[in-house]
Amino acid sequence: AGHEGAILKVVLLGGSEGAAPTHAASAGEDRTLRIWDIVAGREVRALGRRTSPVIGLVALSDGELISVTSAGELALWRWETGQSITAATLPFRDPSCSVACVSYHAPTATLAYGVDQHRASSGPICLVRLGSSFRSGSVGKPILEQGFGSEEDAQVICVQHDADKVVAVTRSEEGCGALCVRCLRGTATTSNGISHEIGPHDPWPAAAA
Repeated sequence: AGHEGAILKVVLLGGSEGAAPTHAASAGEDRTLRIWDIVAGREVRALGRRTSPVIGLVALSDGELISVTSAGELALWRWETGQSITAATLPFRDPSCSVACVSYHAPTATLAYGVDQHRASSGPICLVRLGSSFRSGSVGKPILEQGFGSEEDAQVICVQHDADKVVAVTRSEEGCGALCVRCLRGTATTSNGISHEIGPHDPWPAAAA
């Protein structure tokens, strides 16, 4: 039992409000999802093999689990039974691109993902809403698609977001990193490799000198 190769993502599952989690889900380079009983210390089940490595896992509050592969395949699972509920594909302008990282914001049911364009140019961040259409097997067009970072070859390696802003970490081919912030409204300023998006009601402090 267990993964063949590196584990890429782990999330905790189960446990009522205020109680400790009882299970965990892991995703690996072997393209499988596995559920673990962390109290007993054993694997419970595998949720099937995907067509590419699973790079993102999202635990929902109702016993469901979202998996995201580097090829942009989304799947919704009921982790307690292993049931596959639905599957969809994230939209890409270029089918040769891949997903580098993901972030999920539960109150808005939005998923942000960094696109790896394999050093052809700076990869964008896309934001999609996973509404009722996702449960029917489709995902609409991105409500945000924007490049991050000042370097043309910068790739997004980490992303987090909420209802007001998207935060990303980029890395250039030369190894230079930058922290980039985009509010969902406003104008941008940049200083010393740190990009700040200034919203009309939520100003960000200037970057440190």
